[in-house]
Amino acid sequence: MNDDLNHFISHWLAGLFTGLECIGASSRETLLRACARGCAASYTTRVFREVYRESADTDAFLAGLAARFPEARYERVGSNAIRVRYIRCGCDWVTNGLTRSPRLCDCSRYNLEANFEGALEMPVTVIREASILEGEAECSFLVTPTGLI
Repeated sequence: MNDDLNHFISHWLAGLFTGLECIGASSRETLLRACARGCAASYTTRVFREVYRESADTDAFLAGLAARFPEARYERVGSNAIRVRYIRCGCDWVTNGLTRSPRLCDCSRYNLEANFEGALEMPVTVIREASILEGEAECSFLVTPTGLI
């Protein structure tokens, strides 16, 4: 990315995140969910689907995801939940130094929702448990499908 574009994008994003703080929770959720689904559609949902199709069971699915995304950890929690942990923030906006807004943690939550729903073809609930951008050592999300996987 050239310097002029990087300068523009960093200022534009600063305005976006300032605006996100000023709108209601419902509007913020709508916007971040749409952004997250767009991000997921650009790459990760396809990988989740491929790995799921190639997996014999849930444990193989989680091992396959860990192989494709080595900075993430996927573990079963009980019989019907999955904990996803990131050792570093995976958001391209953050890794490219364009923002450090913790609001993107909700975007990451919706991104995981889109990825798991795309692979499992069923609704899931994703709860954010911890966030690097909020000072934690890692990001952690709990994913619960509405049916058994």
